[in-house]
Amino acid sequence: MHPHLNGWRRSTGSTRSRRSSSPPGCWAKFWIFTLSALAAIGDADLGQPGATISFVLFVVLAESIHLALIGISFAMPSKSEVVLDSTSQWLSSHNRTIMIVFGSVFGTWFMVKALNGFGVI
Repeated sequence: MHPHLNGWRRSTGSTRSRRSSSPPGCWAKFWIFTLSALAAIGDADLGQPGATISFVLFVVLAESIHLALIGISFAMPSKSEVVLDSTSQWLSSHNRTIMIVFGSVFGTWFMVKALNGFGVI
């Protein structure tokens, strides 16, 4: 364990404890997102190799922010605390905008899929 991560781990410790006390239904949105990706990949009819590659790309892209932050902490140990703190502050200050944009994009996508499924469009 790198000593420069101690401050960052302390700040994520409170998040971890809140997450572990959350009811299991709170993680449903992640399952829905993953299952929707699997359905979209299946609907594309890419064949087994194409579907596998698409799902691996989905997982890598979905985890890219986490992987980038871990990479920063190992590539620049002396600067990683500053980068992680500033990233965390930016995400906290723009949380509402981020949620509105993601909610609008995915809500619109799910609505179009539903209307298409019902034969409305």
